Parts: sequence; C-alpha cells; structure tokens
Amino acid sequence: MSCEALPRPGFLRLRTRLIACGLLAALSLPGVAGAALGQDGSTIESDVARLQAQRHIAPMAAYTVHELQLAGGTRVREYLTASQQVFAVAWSGPHIPDLQQLLGSYFPRYQDAARALNRARRPVVLKDPDLVVQTGGHARAFYGVAYLPLMMPPGIDPSQIR
Repeated sequence: MSCEALPRPGFLRLRTRLIACGLLAALSLPGVAGAALGQDGSTIESDVARLQAQRHIAPMAAYTVHELQLAGGTRVREYLTASQQVFAVAWSGPHIPDLQQLLGSYFPRYQDAARALNRARRPVVLKDPDLVVQTGGHARAFYGVAYLPLMMPPGIDPSQIR
C-alpha cells in the first residue's frame, strides 16, 4: 500500500463532520406519527406496526400501560390516562428507541437539554413544571422516562413510571 492510499487527517475530520451533520439532519426530520407524549393514544397501533413490536396492555386503576417489546430487546412503555392521552413514556434495553417519535412536540426541549451538556456522556435530566425527562445508561443498557406532571392522573407518583 502506498502512502497516497492513506487518508489525510484533514479528510478524516471532514468526513466525521459530514457524518455527524447527516445524523443530526436525520434526527430533525419528522418521523412517522405515533403515540407521542401528550397526544392521543389511538395511534399506538401504528407504533406497533412501525416498530415491529409485540404489545401487552396492562390496565391499572387510573391509567393503562401499553408495553411494546421491540425486536432488538428494548421495551417501551406508554402510559395513557382514562381519556386515552399519553401522559408518560419509559424505555429500557440495549438500544435507545426513536425519541423523536416518543416525545413528539417535546423532543426539541429534550434535544436542547442534551446539547447543553456539551457532548458529555452524562444522563440528561430535564425538570420543568410541565415536562420531566430523565435518561441514562451505557452501551446495551439504556433507560429513560418522560412524563407530563400536569397530565398525570391524581394519586399517581412519578416513581411508578418506569
């Protein structure tokens, strides 16, 4: 192999930047509509089909949990009020699910909180009066929870969202 065949360091930086910009652009594109945080839960069926997931429904006293088991092993739980509004989502597993789809219109606020960490590999914690998002984990063991405190059914403790 000649020296001419080896990539130059400037080329590698440019290539890395182009890949990063492409990933950022892909994340900012609108996803297929699904049962996102704060929205009507009637679209969970599209989540099941789009994510090729197995679904289990667990009715509770004041809310219902739709648990989706994704093909890669990640579990997504969508919490719905009695009026079928998604007031919380939680996930755990080896892969991070499509957070843009799960967080819906709240995704930009999560993205801003993540960017504020200056690319540090730390958990994201966003606690506002109307939105709470907590993420964490490491390779093959990610987890997170997002909920809308103002939409939570009476008597529900945030620790029940997991």
